[in-house]
Amino acid sequence: MTLWKLILLYTVHYMCHYENKVFSLLALLWKLFFVTDVVMEVTDDKQLPKEERKRLQIEHAPHISRRAKLVKLADKLYNLRDLKQITPIGWSETRVQEYFEWAAMVVSGLRGTNKTMEDALDVIFAERGISK
Repeated sequence: MTLWKLILLYTVHYMCHYENKVFSLLALLWKLFFVTDVVMEVTDDKQLPKEERKRLQIEHAPHISRRAKLVKLADKLYNLRDLKQITPIGWSETRVQEYFEWAAMVVSGLRGTNKTMEDALDVIFAERGISK
């Protein structure tokens, strides 16, 4: 399990136990397993080549659970907002534009999940000349 998955599991544990006062071990385990399922659903297989992982994200997006779609939408929104502010070292403007276009294709398979995030993403896409 990667470090970020462990951090996510710990965060859920903290939120459930300390903030929501969930003291039942069974309830806590249920929440941890739920989060693990969603994490597994949205995690790419890093053994595959990058282009294949990107293709599979587009292909799988319409078929994942609603909760996984929410996580994907939030992830894309965060990543694109970040990319608008800071271009990674070594990325050309062409590569940045291609990332936005790919992200729009992924988001098209997630539509109908959360209007607020989808509207925010649409504004970002429109700024880059990408239509729905």
